[in-house]
Amino acid sequence: SAPGAALGYLAQVEYALLFLLRRMEDVVDLAVTIETTDDIVFEAIEDSKAAELLQTKHHIKHHGSLGDASPDIWKTIHNWMEVSKNETLILLSTASAPTNSAAQMLSTKPIRNVSSACSKLLAVATAGGNTSLAAYFQKFLELNPAARVSLLERITVIDQAPSSEDITAELLRTTRKAVQDQNRRLALVERLRGWWHGRVLTHLTAVAEGRNDKIELREVEDKLHYFSQSLRDENLPLDFATHPEP
Repeated sequence: SAPGAALGYLAQVEYALLFLLRRMEDVVDLAVTIETTDDIVFEAIEDSKAAELLQTKHHIKHHGSLGDASPDIWKTIHNWMEVSKNETLILLSTASAPTNSAAQMLSTKPIRNVSSACSKLLAVATAGGNTSLAAYFQKFLELNPAARVSLLERITVIDQAPSSEDITAELLRTTRKAVQDQNRRLALVERLRGWWHGRVLTHLTAVAEGRNDKIELREVEDKLHYFSQSLRDENLPLDFATHPEP
């Protein structure tokens, strides 16, 4: 439905912010683009080569399953066979990966098993059955065995990702070191989120017009520091006294 699709796009925008915040302590040379080669693309600033391609699959209230015949799995793999070179590939989904499924074996829970995941997907592709996925199955079958394993080795599945209603809590958790007071942390997230949506709007406009644009991690870091400084005791904004409880 249209509301569900809209939620998915908004969640995609916020996942990009969440991933940048999570990597801030460990990475400096990083930028992100949205709706370019993939849903979300992380790349090194210096050489402008895509380092990670991220596909996001958002389902209302975590409905759906990442079973071996899941359209989400096969559409994502097909897309990566079309556009991927040597990047790290991440499937981020609010759905769950069933126990002993290929998706679970490509996650880090409980342990990765690329060979078994490949066998399960190969069995589904060989059996066919879902005519709407026939082209995806065929493309996978056309890969030689080594190429199939090489592709799957670069894939990591992250299931049970936060849904649209849970992302605020994740952003609050990620920014806990910037502002310690919980009320101020919510104010920080709201200000950062407002700036981020405006920045993404500018970015998507540039992408749609064929212009080169990427959002660098340092931009997010600068805004995070700016907003956290503005929420110190001596700098509290006028609206903070009436700020709602989290």
